[in-house]
Amino acid sequence: MQSFDVWDTLIGRWYYDPLNVFDLMGRDLQFDNFTYWRKHAEFTAINKTLDGIYEQFRELTKVTKEAAQTIKDFELAFEKTNSFRIEPTFLEAEMPYIVVSDFYYDLSQFTDLLTRHEIYPQKVYLSYAGKHDGSIWGTITEPVTAHYGDNLDSDVRTPIKYGISTRHIDFTGLNDLEKWLYSDYYKIASLARAVRLSQPTFDAVWLEAADVTIPMLVLLARKLFEFATLKGFTRILFTERDCHYLWQIFMAMYPNFDCELFYTSRECYTKASESFREYVSEIYGSRTLIVDMQGTGRTSYDFFSKYVSYPWNYYTVVDSDLDGFCPPTKWSLVHRRDGFTDRLEKLNYVNIGRVVDVDVPAPGQFIPIRAFQIDNEYVNHIERAVARARMLLFNGFETDFVGDVNFALVKLLRHLEDSRCEISYHVNHEAW
Repeated sequence: MQSFDVWDTLIGRWYYDPLNVFDLMGRDLQFDNFTYWRKHAEFTAINKTLDGIYEQFRELTKVTKEAAQTIKDFELAFEKTNSFRIEPTFLEAEMPYIVVSDFYYDLSQFTDLLTRHEIYPQKVYLSYAGKHDGSIWGTITEPVTAHYGDNLDSDVRTPIKYGISTRHIDFTGLNDLEKWLYSDYYKIASLARAVRLSQPTFDAVWLEAADVTIPMLVLLARKLFEFATLKGFTRILFTERDCHYLWQIFMAMYPNFDCELFYTSRECYTKASESFREYVSEIYGSRTLIVDMQGTGRTSYDFFSKYVSYPWNYYTVVDSDLDGFCPPTKWSLVHRRDGFTDRLEKLNYVNIGRVVDVDVPAPGQFIPIRAFQIDNEYVNHIERAVARARMLLFNGFETDFVGDVNFALVKLLRHLEDSRCEISYHVNHEAW
């Protein structure tokens, strides 16, 4: 029978480092130095259960018994709601299995946590440090064929001393790119990790979507929100198809900002049908910003100059123009001449066809007309990664940080240019 560790083996915390839990709790509870007092209480408590820790916390901080109970309940709820099931581990799990964990919960509290994540072991073996010192292994009655866990000491070396085979779970920590992000943007790195571990796969395209596409989209959404706020734009139109995912992430991060998808393409701009002109006139206003992932903006500019009375406002992440086309209301983050290619566009492949026109069956109703439909299994990895990130963001996953978003974006874009770009090996870019 297999046995499994829990934290960072079967379940992961949203923000990776357990101490982040206490930092965020202290902020939400408005309790000064909470992390210090919570750690000190655990270190000095004689009874190393959560109840015992909060008894010591009450003695140290002089809060009332009722307040200590409220904070303890808050911690229990916080751990459950700010954690996720690590799906790749379950590729190796065979029912029935047992759980062996060092933690300060009692059995009821721990079972509630496991149930929250639909984890149903045959039995739970729980101690504060029994795995670490090896004492827990003598209490297990089931024949353990292999123990799985992330800690090299308590999950690998110690069980081996007791004749138990082990399997080191080495993929649940931060990978190299997440480590780079974590140093300055720990919440975004933690989001990438949570997305990466939310599917039972190690496919290279999935890993790229989680670790590159998701951080890129989050940073771009932050950049656009700051830019629009600074410039006084009150509405953003995200250009189909390149900005389909960016629109979804932006909505999840800034639900009160007015934005929508913009059904357009070079063909729409050039053909300039009556229905497309009606559509644009309906959704575009004086304080509207058009966002594109990559382009020159020329066909858009020509269309707006001819058919739209409001000023043309256009932001492209990668400016592809090499001929000096730079009207005053065109902005960009980086430029093609500085070595940036179409890789950002490739990271945002979506399984929908190119828009060729917009139908207006009734006033205020706009239906995109597409040239063809796409169904690429590798593109599905990107869609699932974005869907998972959106769900986490809607559920309260935080991505704020202190620092220069431009610096982070340019550095991540440079990494993208230097990497393999896995998705490009599975999609015909010209056909797309």
